[in-house]
Amino acid sequence: MITTSYPILTRQTDRLTLRPPISSDADQIALLAANYAVSSMVGRMPYPYTRSDADDFILYTEKERTTGRSFVFALVDHDLIGMMGLDDITHDSAELGYWVGEPHWGQGFASEAAQCVVNFGFTELNLQMIRAAHFLENGRSRRVLEKLGFKEIGDPFSHPCAARKNSVSAQRLVLSRADWQAQSGAGQA
Repeated sequence: MITTSYPILTRQTDRLTLRPPISSDADQIALLAANYAVSSMVGRMPYPYTRSDADDFILYTEKERTTGRSFVFALVDHDLIGMMGLDDITHDSAELGYWVGEPHWGQGFASEAAQCVVNFGFTELNLQMIRAAHFLENGRSRRVLEKLGFKEIGDPFSHPCAARKNSVSAQRLVLSRADWQAQSGAGQA
């Protein structure tokens, strides 16, 4: 459960630094997100995506972080390569969302960052469950979630996609704290 004290938001994985997005990231965010192959796989990302959209996104993430409702991380290799975060945080659950720029697909960055963010959610935010969804046609995203131990729940559903200006078939998945602990060995003596 989140209290008045918020965690420090810089994390390091083997290849990535995960940190809050900052105003100097706006050009790179806009460059990567302006690609329809990226934006068409993300529910809330508009297309075309502009520098103004990136500026608004950065301001939004800062505001949400100060309230404890959302924690968004810029994924940085040498340059910013994508975004990932936990959103819609309640006292015991959150939604994992992410995107990686197309030049960085297929290199395992999403899986590496997602493991870090999931660990952050369970260890520092004390979540009991993390939710996620992927568009059915996005097999890469599904594989990222499955590697982490997420399990399908329910039937496919219609999820709005701002870039497509339409709804897309999607699948919900969840990862419980118990499943995360069993898989990662966390909390075991």
